[in-house]
Amino acid sequence: MTTLATLALSDEGTVLDVARSFLVTRQDRSSRSYSRLGVLSALREGWAFRYFREVERDPATPRLPGFPDASIVAESPFLFPLFAQRVISSRRPDRAEVLDSLGLDEAATTFEILARNGGRRQGDTIELIQLPTPHPDGGDVLEFLAHGVRYRSVEEQRAIDGLSAGDELQIVPEPCNQADPEARLVSTKEGTGVGWVPGPLLPLLERAGSVSAGVAHANPSGTNPHLRLLVRLRGELISAAHFDDSRWDLVA
Repeated sequence: MTTLATLALSDEGTVLDVARSFLVTRQDRSSRSYSRLGVLSALREGWAFRYFREVERDPATPRLPGFPDASIVAESPFLFPLFAQRVISSRRPDRAEVLDSLGLDEAATTFEILARNGGRRQGDTIELIQLPTPHPDGGDVLEFLAHGVRYRSVEEQRAIDGLSAGDELQIVPEPCNQADPEARLVSTKEGTGVGWVPGPLLPLLERAGSVSAGVAHANPSGTNPHLRLLVRLRGELISAAHFDDSRWDLVA
């Protein structure tokens, strides 16, 4: 059985590496909640996508375009069209401006762009979240775009304007959240709520120990709300224990 626990223990250079992978999620248009569908990984040569085992076992879960068979591992020497169309073209005249809004420059790779923009497209419900990566100074790093910024008050959204890369943030449990008692609020150091941790990441944070939070990148008012705040977590996040849960089982 393939699990993210086994991938987390893989040596550098193996075919599939959790630190070079994205969690692929989709938002339900009615409930607005996100579900985890599978994992997209950059291989030594090409890409691979595999569904979670729970998705394969549930025929009611719609398959992604281009991936009709949930029981197989899809591999390609090139990034699959479903995901490639989410990378800004080198021919777009506003490419430099868009990359700047992501905190990137013209040298940014396809992987880096997807990690920063979440693979989001207007009118689309698919989002990619890069799984944790080892930090050279110890521990691991996980970055994600804060969810629900548009639902915070005007004053709370304005608080993001005062944030800069490196500023401290807080991740606060929100048991009184009627939509999801397991929700975790992202707030400023002063306690102003500015968004939420994406729901699909909650199973990972449930098992995480001491984790610090800070700003990886912040965009001003007028930017797409989903791109306003990129959060960076630092701590022990990719040990096998964090992924040793049936919810992380992948098709072989």
